Amino acid sequence: FDEAKEKLPFLEACVYESLRLRPVTSFLPRVVPPGGVTLQGHFIPEGSACVVNIPSANMNKDAWYEPHIFNPERFIGNEENKRNILTFSSGVRICPGRHLAWVEMLPALANLFNNYDFALPEDALFTPDNLNMYGQPVIMPRKMVIVNEPKFRERDCQVVISKRQK
Repeated sequence: FDEAKEKLPFLEACVYESLRLRPVTSFLPRVVPPGGVTLQGHFIPEGSACVVNIPSANMNKDAWYEPHIFNPERFIGNEENKRNILTFSSGVRICPGRHLAWVEMLPALANLFNNYDFALPEDALFTPDNLNMYGQPVIMPRKMVIVNEPKFRERDCQVVISKRQK
């Protein structure tokens, strides 16, 4: 991981930019804590269900210059931009698997690009030249989204965690 990160800063930047433009998840549900909260001058009472819209935050024009453009260079040598990406959330609710994801992504991609050639078929419809109104490549339409969850959530999603006795 460290070698891929050190020797391939552009690959790392491409992964950051890909995660910014197409985050793995779209929304992070939250509940307003006791006492409520005031956000940008609006009071939200305690217990209210709120949602953090990750794609919108990652496309905020006040935070990102030309947010709809794929520009990996924005992450090269810019630790602040790397911290501002919300794909893995932030704060106390940050994704506990984010480090594992990075340790897997960079070496895997580096090895794939090192050992294989990639090419689009001649008649491919979705190419880097087929752009939307923002200048981004058009993404292949999806028919449906698949979600896996246990059949018996109440029974199968319970675990007891206790402090280990010394």
